[in-house]
Order: sequence, then structure tokens, then C-alpha cells
Amino acid sequence: MWPLTLNSKIDRARLPALSASSAQAAQRGASSMPSKRAVQAAWATTLGTSVDGIDENTHFFEAGGHSLLATLACTRTAAALGMSVKPGLLLAHPVFDAFCDALRTAEGDADPLPPLVASPHAMQGVCR
Repeated sequence: MWPLTLNSKIDRARLPALSASSAQAAQRGASSMPSKRAVQAAWATTLGTSVDGIDENTHFFEAGGHSLLATLACTRTAAALGMSVKPGLLLAHPVFDAFCDALRTAEGDADPLPPLVASPHAMQGVCR
């Protein structure tokens, strides 16, 4: 059971501190993939916790996240990785490792939009 505030939110101040071994395990897991580190940093910043507080089993919503923070986390993740990350991906995969796996899969399936090219007909009738 998580310690709760009067508003039924997780009371982060009353959460137990991470042990050194779990913090080291989180670092080892995150260092296995550079993009995992970026996601870990995005989640930590969004949730207002340290990077060591995000490990492979961290559940975004149980760690204090909600739908608006999920959008922010996806925006930060997208900026760090240079790819599109939709909030639905985090809603479908709220556990850190599952989210990273889904990102890796989505990265390979990415179908980028074609570049915008000016049409010669588009400029007709435009005052200069």
C-alpha cells in the first residue's frame, strides 16, 4: 500500500528511500540502451523524482503520474529521442520496461510523412 495524502495522491515525502542495490540495478538497466536513459530522465523530470527512482518495474501512474503528466512525459521523450511518441503508447504500456520495448517497436514501424514540396500551382493567385 502506498502512503497517501489527504487528496488520495501518493505522498512522495513518505515513500521509503531506495536502497543502494536497487539504485545500481536501475542504472545498469538504463545503461543497456542509451534511449532508455533518455526515457528514464524524461519520466524522472515529469514525475519530480530522481533518475534513480525510475527502474524497470516503475509504473508511471502508480508513481504519481496522470494523463496530463503522461502527455508531458511523451513530449519530453519525443524531444530526447527525436521521434514521435503519442500519449496512447504510455497509457497502453505504463510500466517502464514495457514502454521502452513499445518505443523500440514503434521506432522500427515508423512511417514518416513525406516531405512538404511546394507546388507550382499553389503560388498562383498569391499577392506579393
